[in-house]
This record gives sequence, structure tokens and C-alpha cells, in this order.
Amino acid sequence: MSKLDFLIIGTQKAGTTSLYEYLTQHDQLYLPKVKEIQYFVDDRFYNKGESYLNSFMGDRKDGTTAGMAYVHMLPSSEAPQRVAAYNPDMKLIVILRDPVKRAYSAYNFALKNGWENRQVSFIKSLELEPQRLSGNYTEHYELAYFYNGLYHQHLTNWLQHFTKEQLLILTDTQLRNQAT
Repeated sequence: MSKLDFLIIGTQKAGTTSLYEYLTQHDQLYLPKVKEIQYFVDDRFYNKGESYLNSFMGDRKDGTTAGMAYVHMLPSSEAPQRVAAYNPDMKLIVILRDPVKRAYSAYNFALKNGWENRQVSFIKSLELEPQRLSGNYTEHYELAYFYNGLYHQHLTNWLQHFTKEQLLILTDTQLRNQAT
């Protein structure tokens, strides 16, 4: 099976779902029906091997350019190396949003989904973040409001494995303006 050609790697609450939906409408692109495949980020799935990832590509037509989206890839320390080993020619799309607005939106999203305690204010949640991140980051990704906004740090990690030419960085405003 052919490898993936591109990834939408982040960030949360910046428009990755919208971009994913737009791209699924293009007849020369293939994106799996499952948007957020955790393969490159989560050891449990990565250790299953490429056959696990390929299991999501069963209805891919020959000649299509394939990609997937998962916002947890951007801040992942393991994902860049894993992606480079999988396909060193991978193209990467990153959508960024004002980090403060993104963090507050993620906090509200966590409240809505019951991941965040309603008794914990946004400021208190920021104070709790170091404690939360001292455990399993994968389990606390959605609550890493500040850490997920450290774009320079995360992009630097990706640029150790990929060239600037392989990376397309958009802002949520650019995406919104292009979509209208």
C-alpha cells in the first residue's frame, strides 16, 4: 500500500477539522473516514506497525494523494521522528491560532466535554498544568492549554526531521479567509 503523502498536524482549536472536511471533498485527495488516527503519537498504536495505520486506508483509490489529520502530532516529542521514518518526504500542514485564544477555547471545549472540572477556573487550570503534564502527556493532551501553544518549541522539533519546504504553516484567519 502507498504511504501517506501529507499530514495535518495541528494545532487544536485552530480549524484542523474544517480543513480536513474541505480536503475530503477533493476527488484527487484521500483522507480516511476516521479523522484522528493516533498512530504516530500513541505507543499502543504505533507498536502495532504500519499494518494498523494501513487498516484505515482500505477504500483509498489508486492515484490519490493521501493524508490524515491529528492535532496531537504537533506537540508530540515522538511523532516527528516516527513520521520521518515512515515517509521522509511527508508534507506537513500546520494551522496555528493566537495561543491565548486557542488555550481559552480548548479550556471551554474541555469543560463542554467533561474533561475539565467546572470548579477549576481557566487560570487555576494553567497553574495545574505542570502537575498534569508530569504524568502521561497523551492522557492529558486536551488539558495542556499552555504547553500546546508553545508553537516555536513544537515546530523546532519537527524541523529537526523535515525541511521548511515540507511545512505549510497557516493561521486560522488565513484558513477562514480562503474558505469564504
